[in-house]
Parts: sequence; C-alpha cells; structure tokens
Amino acid sequence: MADAGGSVERASLGAGQPEQQRGERLGALDELRGLMALSVAVYHLAVWTHALEGSARNASIVLGIYSVQGFFMISGLCFFALYGRTRFDREALQGFFWRRFLRIAPLFYCAIALSYVCGNPVNPSAGLARFAENLTLSFGLFHPNHALVLGGWSIGIEWLFYAVFPLLAWLIRRRVWLYAACALSALFAVPYTFGTVEALSGAAQFNAYVQVPNHAFLFLVGGVLADLRERTQLRLPALFVGLSAVGLGGLWLGVQPEIVDHASVMVRWPRVKYLVLCAAVVLLCALCSARSALQPSAAARPLRLLGELSYSVYLMHPFAWLGVSRLAPPGTAPLTCLLLGLCATLLLSFCTYRLIERPAMQLGRRRRERGPSLQVAPVRSG
Repeated sequence: MADAGGSVERASLGAGQPEQQRGERLGALDELRGLMALSVAVYHLAVWTHALEGSARNASIVLGIYSVQGFFMISGLCFFALYGRTRFDREALQGFFWRRFLRIAPLFYCAIALSYVCGNPVNPSAGLARFAENLTLSFGLFHPNHALVLGGWSIGIEWLFYAVFPLLAWLIRRRVWLYAACALSALFAVPYTFGTVEALSGAAQFNAYVQVPNHAFLFLVGGVLADLRERTQLRLPALFVGLSAVGLGGLWLGVQPEIVDHASVMVRWPRVKYLVLCAAVVLLCALCSARSALQPSAAARPLRLLGELSYSVYLMHPFAWLGVSRLAPPGTAPLTCLLLGLCATLLLSFCTYRLIERPAMQLGRRRRERGPSLQVAPVRSG
C-alpha cells in the first residue's frame, strides 16, 4: 500500500537482519499505514459525496494526498531496514521478486477485472500495449497514469522501486551514499514542486504530478529514516507516539483558508511543509516501542487489522462506493453516503484480504521458507 497505493511490506524490522533473523515487529507502522489508507478512502469519498466542508474538508484533502507520500516513505524504511545490507544472489533475487509480485499483483488484477465487470473502467479505450504494461506491472516505466485502476499510479511507482532496490542496496552500502542519493533524487523533484505542475491545469497537471522523478526520492527518505532509527536505542511509549502524532497532525493541517484547488497543497512550500511533517510522523511510529507488537492491546487490535487491510482499502474503496451510489435511495444525505461508503469499503476489503491477499502472501512465505538465506553484508559508516 503506497500502497502506494501504499506500503506492501510488513513492518517487521531487524535493523538490517535477514528475514530469518529479524525479530522486532513495528506494529505502529502497520497501524499508521492502515490509517493512511483510510485517509485516502475518506478523501475520495468526500470528493464524490460533497459531504465535508470547511476544516474537515481541508483535512480530508491534505491527509488523503500526503498519505500516499507516506506509503512511499514507509516502503523505503521497511525495505532498507530489512534488506539494506543483504547480498542478492540469483536465487535470492528470484525469491525477492516472486514475493513482491505475489504481494501486489493478485489484488491489482482483481481491481482491473472489477472495473470492467462493474462497467466503470478507468481507461475504456486501453489497447493491448496498455494491458501488457498493467499485467507486467511495468506501466510506471512509461507513465504511472497508464494504470487501469483508480489510484494505481502509485502501484506503478512502488513496483519500480522494488525492481531497482537490489541494485540500489548494493550501490549505497555506505551511509554517506544513502544520504547523497536521497539529496540528489530530491533535486529531481524540485522542478515539479516549484514550476512544472503549477504551470499546467486539468488532467495535464495530474499527469505531471504523478511522474516518477516527483516521488522517487520519498523511498530514499524512508531509507534515511531507517538509518536514523538504527543509530539510536531510543524507543518511545505507544501513548507518547500517539499523542505526538496527533500534535504533528495539527501542525500538518495548520490554520489555512479553504482549499479550492487541490493542487495548491501539492506544490511549492506547502508540499515541503507537509512532507517534512509526514516524515516526522513516520519516524515517530518507527521509534515506537515494539514491546506489545506480538500481543497488541484490545484498543490497538482494530488499528492492527486496519493495517492488514490497508492495500485492499486503497484499491477497493472505489468499488465499494460504486455499490453504495447505485443502491442508496435517492435523497440520501451526503454524510450518510460517505459513512456507508466507508463501511462498505471495510467489508469488501476484509473479503478481498481473506480471499486474495492472504493466500497470495502465504504462497510467498512458502517460497521463502524453501529458498536460501540472504547474506548480510558488513556495515560501513563512511
């Protein structure tokens, strides 16, 4: 889920340990990912129903847009922490890509099929080339908006990150190269943030916004956050993390006039501000104590479940809304429609998680158990 639709890697980290040796599970990142996916759903439902006004509408816009950015950071954090020091031989590479494919592709294919079954395809005029791009998950190489699923542009960027990660991990074994690569990749996003996107309008504006150079640096920001976490023994109580995240959320939203043009918070200094605050929230959750990760409290279990469902929530909420919009009686209040859309989203997401996502993940885990252990490379701080 950016998933990327969001992050699609479980938040089990071992500070660079191979999968067979990692032991610490960062439940707070799972919960954050779930809340981010829900924020994306609320954002879209609020647009479709016109149910929110004033500060609530502002909040839905900002949180919806920057939750996707947060997915990319969480993916980068998890992957650099899990695999950043590993040596990928041929068999390990095959296992790595097979597990990533099984984590993304089955539900993505389901979403494509549903869009046609429901008579609401994202791109009804798509040709064979566009279908081939989506079936191979390679559409991010051509243009993220070639996705045949609403919100699928982030999945294309996520898959590109997976494709280059083994090489990336080898190139930046020294910490200094990680930070340098992060800074360099951020420079590629500057023209989009301070000119290109703002100069366009309509569909052309969004087509420019979703370009890979405008988001690739966020995965490396996640790598930097993973390194910062590894450098400290500091672990924060869950209550402190929760309250701090709420406080940062207040700064995140700020006191601002009503947002008329959604693109106004996707460019220039508002984007810089929101990305910094987003990174701070992700780091806070990464530093949360994992003491209760294996046995979460009763209060944390719904959030943990939401984290499990995050990828399904991200891809399935348009179809849940499609059902609600067709079945709701005429004259139903917009807020009621929004709440019904959320309930339908969670129900549909639970079903797709149990029937599609979880079996695919179990198949990937069986391949991992049969495969070779990933070798850990020495750490070099210079």
